[in-house]
Amino acid sequence: MATDVVMPQMGESIAEGTIVRWIKKVGEKVDRDEPLFEISTDKVDAEIPSPAAGVVSEIRVKEGETVRVNSVVAVLGAEGKGLRPRVASMCDDLISLPLLGKVDSLNVSATAAVVLYEMLQQRLDTST
Repeated sequence: MATDVVMPQMGESIAEGTIVRWIKKVGEKVDRDEPLFEISTDKVDAEIPSPAAGVVSEIRVKEGETVRVNSVVAVLGAEGKGLRPRVASMCDDLISLPLLGKVDSLNVSATAAVVLYEMLQQRLDTST
């Protein structure tokens, strides 16, 4: 079962917070109350603990983005629920490469898509 991770309200007058850093990445296991991400507000900076144990299956808010309190910033899934978190993490790693980061994802050629697929498949084969 998925668990939404929300931007916490760090004080009565706090309406929003900025994600400073993700401590855990997509595909990584996290225990309940283990630090998951860091936030900054106009009054406090803090590490935010995970609300549940599981695997980070989705990060919805990037580092440096500011969102309102109670906005869903990430989703945790049960450990071992398919390859989606691992593939998403690998895609994030590949997109962060200098060359691939400049490519508009909507304009990726069929050849590039095949190469990307083969790279992911090879990485999956060696990590199992």
